[in-house]
Amino acid sequence: MMKIDIEQFKVKPGGPTSLEDFPTKPDLRNTNDAEINEKLDDNTAPLVELQQKLMAEQARGLIFVLQALDAAGKDEAIRYLFSRLSTQALHTTSFDQPSEEEKNHDYLWRLHDAMPERGIIAVFNRSHYEDLIAARIYDSIQENPLPNEIKSDPEIWQKRFKHVKSFEEYLADNGFYMIKIYLHVSKETQKERLLDRLENPDKNWEFSFSDLTDREKWGEQMEVFADTFQHTSTDSAPWYVVPADHGDYGRLIISEILLNKLEELDPKYPKISDEEKEKMEKVAEELRAGKYD
Repeated sequence: MMKIDIEQFKVKPGGPTSLEDFPTKPDLRNTNDAEINEKLDDNTAPLVELQQKLMAEQARGLIFVLQALDAAGKDEAIRYLFSRLSTQALHTTSFDQPSEEEKNHDYLWRLHDAMPERGIIAVFNRSHYEDLIAARIYDSIQENPLPNEIKSDPEIWQKRFKHVKSFEEYLADNGFYMIKIYLHVSKETQKERLLDRLENPDKNWEFSFSDLTDREKWGEQMEVFADTFQHTSTDSAPWYVVPADHGDYGRLIISEILLNKLEELDPKYPKISDEEKEKMEKVAEELRAGKYD
């Protein structure tokens, strides 16, 4: 059975980071597509059980952030991996450009409704990191109703790194743990997938002309992503740079990261007291006897 060391994809806290140091394509010399899909299937049962325990325990929550450039496979990863888990204990939120209402609040305000209750796994399709990455690349912060001295502050991004790290540490201190995934797609593979969206009528709806605008800023995107990961990857809320050119392999790595975190949390089913057991046994006898028919 194939084994994957997920540490190779983790951004070390505070360490120098260049996305060139992380592969977009997996080394498949010692495996094949069949083994990858078999391993994905093997991960399903323990993930389901651990999610059930997390839900039953109702002590901690998990926040799963997915960031990527367009056509890297975020939506596919969410559909494939999380459709196998109980929707009762999942909360998925997609983050687009901030609305006017959201702009009139602090930039972390829009996370409020997306935050999970204890026992829930929240999945963020994009996230608050849009306000550190896209806002920086496109200077869209100038469109927000912020005081001019904040908009012009040369340290604004360093301050936002500090805000986010403190916020995520606060969450961890309250039993809510964040895992952050960047799906790392190559420029060549993104081009192939964008062309597929343009040329395949069934996929035309997936194409957006803004994808090309983002692509023209590829170099700047890579620099800003890397700088953000370097300053916001922590022990309690790490970043993982996952190769995304091979969709199934990328999804396998994500499943391994999720499984590893749930195993680390090691949730337990609540213990039932002897008194409760006795009451339950009595009710079971009554139910068998037809009392509640």
